[in-house]
Amino acid sequence: MKRPRIVARLIDLRPGESRTTILSFIVLALMAGGYTALETARDAWLVTWLPRRHFGFVYIALAACALPAAALLARIGRRWDPRRLLVILLLISAMAAMVYVGLPIRQVVVVAFYVTAGLISSAVFPQFWVLIGTALTVGQNRRLIGPIGSAAVMGSVAGASAAAATISLLPIQGLIACSAATLAAAAGVAVFIPGPTTRGKPSTSRNAAPGLATSMGAFREEPLLLRVAVLVALTTATGLVIDYFFKSTIARTIPAASRATFIARYYAVVNVVALVVQLFVGGALVRGFGVANSIVVTPLLSALGGTGALIAHAFATPVLILKAADASLRSSINRLTTELVYLPVSLSGRERAKPFIDGALVRVVQALTAGTLLGLGSAHMLHPLTFGAIVVVLSVLWLIAAVTMRPHYLGQLRRSVVPILDDDRSALELDLPSAELVVEHLGSDDPMVVLAAMNTLERRGRQRLIPALALRHPDARVLRRALEIFGAGGSDRSDWHSLATRLLEHTDERVRIAAAGALSAHGKLDFDRLASDSSPGVRGYASLHAALVGPHENLVDDPRLAAALRGDAATLTGLLVAVAVADPSPRVSRVLLALADLPDGPGTPAWVNLLARAAVRHSEVAMIPRLIAELRRWETRETIRGALVSLGEPAFAQVAKALADGTNTRRLRVQLPQTLGRFGTPEAAEKLLERVEHDPDGLVRYKALRALGRVVADDRVGVDRRRIAQCVHANLVGYFGLLGLRVAIGTAPPRPSGQQSSAFRLLSGLLDDKLRQSIERTFRLLKIAHPKEDIHRVYLACIGSDKRARANASEFLDALLWRREERPLRVLVRIVSDDLAPEAAVNVASAYLGLTPPRTHQEAVQAALADADIKVAALAAMYAVATGSDGLVASVHRAQEKRPSLAPAALDMFQGAFPARQVST
Repeated sequence: MKRPRIVARLIDLRPGESRTTILSFIVLALMAGGYTALETARDAWLVTWLPRRHFGFVYIALAACALPAAALLARIGRRWDPRRLLVILLLISAMAAMVYVGLPIRQVVVVAFYVTAGLISSAVFPQFWVLIGTALTVGQNRRLIGPIGSAAVMGSVAGASAAAATISLLPIQGLIACSAATLAAAAGVAVFIPGPTTRGKPSTSRNAAPGLATSMGAFREEPLLLRVAVLVALTTATGLVIDYFFKSTIARTIPAASRATFIARYYAVVNVVALVVQLFVGGALVRGFGVANSIVVTPLLSALGGTGALIAHAFATPVLILKAADASLRSSINRLTTELVYLPVSLSGRERAKPFIDGALVRVVQALTAGTLLGLGSAHMLHPLTFGAIVVVLSVLWLIAAVTMRPHYLGQLRRSVVPILDDDRSALELDLPSAELVVEHLGSDDPMVVLAAMNTLERRGRQRLIPALALRHPDARVLRRALEIFGAGGSDRSDWHSLATRLLEHTDERVRIAAAGALSAHGKLDFDRLASDSSPGVRGYASLHAALVGPHENLVDDPRLAAALRGDAATLTGLLVAVAVADPSPRVSRVLLALADLPDGPGTPAWVNLLARAAVRHSEVAMIPRLIAELRRWETRETIRGALVSLGEPAFAQVAKALADGTNTRRLRVQLPQTLGRFGTPEAAEKLLERVEHDPDGLVRYKALRALGRVVADDRVGVDRRRIAQCVHANLVGYFGLLGLRVAIGTAPPRPSGQQSSAFRLLSGLLDDKLRQSIERTFRLLKIAHPKEDIHRVYLACIGSDKRARANASEFLDALLWRREERPLRVLVRIVSDDLAPEAAVNVASAYLGLTPPRTHQEAVQAALADADIKVAALAAMYAVATGSDGLVASVHRAQEKRPSLAPAALDMFQGAFPARQVST
């Protein structure tokens, strides 16, 4: 079925959805129109033929009949197709209404008709929404439930207007006959609504009766359902009291002969107001403030209206205004938000709990409320002042329930997208069984297993569990690591001293140096014994001690130390080890600087690591620039970062300065954000955020973003959410601009040459990569703004193929971004997470942002040539030249004139890809 243009403009309809949406709209409009006419006749008879004190009996009778009817309907619904059941219910409703056309008007008939109309309402409308819930997917429900639901308001306007126009011309029975005909017409159209969509395995609730125990199980499994039940109960009680108040006021103030005409015209006006709210307020309110916030509107206005009726209880006008506001909001905003609040609930939970909430719970609340009102009326206490007070109390309770719904709604969305995660930071601690297992591995014959066990115990502060016998291990690597751990330990442990002393005679020079360092750190080293060692490394180690006890203030002037400084790599390494474990003093610091400035120093990773350890040992801030320069080497990067953090504020200032200095090499600058983040301070977060906002290098911005995320997550540092929101907005604007470029470039051209095909594949692949990176950056920024949320799993849901998870992730983000500075992001994030084709996403985003994306392939290539990313522009130039198109080649020449670096960039990627005449600069 081809969708009309007017429908396409008003509703976000997509291919294959028109038939279901339009037919559902028509059926609901006919149902609402027929029921509104029936409701007008029902209330006109009630206020005309039944005394006010007996109104409560009507509500109780309706509740008493509705409970078994709902149970019977639920049993039938598990066996019949939803569409078939709706058609049959509409036909039965039409026939039941026609019965009253020929009956004489008596009080018992009026009560029976009121109950019949209530049963029709409680049967056909919930069954219609059951059919819609099965005919549409979750994502379609989110988009189309509002437009389809507006049919109820439009039908109500038509039904009320028709009733108001004919009530003075036809008897009430004629209005009932018109209503029956409309319901029958709705049944005829409902036959053509498509059947349910495929949703995998059928729910178990279709095969077994969802008894009370099953419904209660759903409440235990999904706590949001309990909040929804409370909300629905208060909504029902408040609405019934307002309706009772309204009808009592009509019976008290309007003459009997004029009541039917007044009610028909009043309902017509109310439904027109409801239509205006539905079309111009409801959808915009939900889109602008979200479901969790919009659900507060109806109880808030009800409380205000109840307060007005309480203050002016002697007048009928406040009651009429209260009823009009309640009826118009209840059928538009409240209906929409109540249906949407169910969507995060699992399909199984909804099937088990919703019939109970909308059926038994509603009827029980109606019966209890009506019984209370009947008791107050029998005691002659049901005055307008009492009505107003009851409305205010119930509305305030309703408002409290709606306000407190938000965290529970957000929690349900969170659970529907991500699992419940324990933030247990003691997970890294070893329990006794785990510690015993690790200690057992210390006796392994594999040295790598022993090293791993020692590292595990050391990282978790259990190094005292490493026995001194580890120094008898045959592997030199295990000995050096054990000596390093023992040397860094406290002075309260001495069981390893004798074994370490024996290692001074070990055949491996590095073990002897490690043993000397460990013993020296605890004052247990005999330096005279080292001086006679045959190893140059050990003699270099001993030279520092000899210089320290010598007469020279400047240790570099000591002959033995000066000779060591001129020695080979082993001697220098031994000397540096001695410096790294020596007691801090300015004299030793000068030796450290001399070693660091040696033009022909060893320069190995081990050498750089020792320089970092020595700089920390002596708190030598003059070493900071030298350490920063070594960040380019991956082998020593972590050690240097730890050393810079240990050096404190001076190191922080110099790292931040180096990061901000654009003249530093890119190879160095990309390592500085993570280094800065290791400081874990608010100042570090501020510097990183500045780089995210303003750094011209995209890779540096990305590294700064990752480092900022770690600072926020690991160190609990807060950031300015307003600035993060601005970064997210700028990133999404860039994403949609890039997406428009990618859509316009399209797929590979037909029958391309080999060079053209390769160039296109490279260009499109780069754009695809940049799009993925842009989305990743967006969610990383959202994680920084909301560190307690598992945004990574939300990101996976948004880019995944599971439509339900994607829709729940979209709604989760929509509810999460409720602060003022984040509200502009909601539309853009919704477009990203919605199940839209790229072309549709570009169109919607461009209309919202005021962008003008390229519309043709040639425009896209020309836009790529002007892209700020030189890689995109270079690949676009290569592709343009490969096409042989005169227009694109001319565009390349113009782009090269504006950006001389374009051709060299392309040549750097693929030497010789440009013709010689086009790469000359």
